[in-house]
Amino acid sequence: LKHGHSLYEELIAVPLIVLLPGGASAGTVVTDPVSLLDLAPTLYRFAGMDVPESIRSAAEPWTFGNAAGDRLPVVENWRDGDAMNSGPQRALVDWPRKLIEYGRTQTTELFDLARDSREQSPVLDPVGTLRMIGLLDSLLGSPDPDREAAPVDPALLEKLKAMGYVH
Repeated sequence: LKHGHSLYEELIAVPLIVLLPGGASAGTVVTDPVSLLDLAPTLYRFAGMDVPESIRSAAEPWTFGNAAGDRLPVVENWRDGDAMNSGPQRALVDWPRKLIEYGRTQTTELFDLARDSREQSPVLDPVGTLRMIGLLDSLLGSPDPDREAAPVDPALLEKLKAMGYVH
């Protein structure tokens, strides 16, 4: 069962509705992007339980008031890409920027999700694009063995290593 053919937000950003006992937090709407990785820690906290270290995330339960620098990058990987001309795709969200990399055409698109949540107008930022490609390659490895890794912010890389995302 497939529901899409790309890594654009309109196909991968889906609503999540949670009904908590006693109507706790009824009517709360969170518009910040979150990950399913945030769900288990949030449910632990709502249950009044300590969150196991092994499943902690950077987000607080349903507040997501973290400064942009506190958000962890989110990686998406779609290997079955054969629609259109894109082939396999990879994406990285390092809020507010999102990079989509198209395997078959070896092209990328960079978006500013805070200004363009519908991903209609790619951002022209070669330095930012190279930084995002470098971060994506550091997390997933490069699909092109001949491509040299672009420099990655050392502080962000250390944060990811400390959490076990990068070795």
